[in-house]
Amino acid sequence: MRIYAPPGSRSFPVDRNPLMIELGASGTIVAGARNVQDIVYTVPAGRRCQIYYVFAGLVVTTALTAAADIQINVTPSGGASQPAQQGHFETGAAVNTHVELVGTGPVLKAGDLIEGRDLSAGGTGTYRFALAIYGVEYDV
Repeated sequence: MRIYAPPGSRSFPVDRNPLMIELGASGTIVAGARNVQDIVYTVPAGRRCQIYYVFAGLVVTTALTAAADIQINVTPSGGASQPAQQGHFETGAAVNTHVELVGTGPVLKAGDLIEGRDLSAGGTGTYRFALAIYGVEYDV
């Protein structure tokens, strides 16, 4: 019988000097023109990161007179920003309208960036937002 496995004692990548990555942000926003990077993580040289969980959520607390967005974006090193998760409120969104996005993320290589942003087109109203990213960084 033959057993196929990677050479060495470490057969699972996240066993290589693991580091937990947990980022989050939340707040209450008074609508107005904004594009704010609330959380950001860049994978250091010689490392990779498996993103296990991403969350983005919005709740309107006072009716909006302009659109609002929340985004989780991934920017590969040497590439352009790509939305991984995106929530959107239309103009006139009523109180207690909410958007929740939950998903898994990619495996990021050295130099890749993942960020969470909240954006508003202007107008009046208020909303609460929450962003979270959870993963494990490990040696290549």
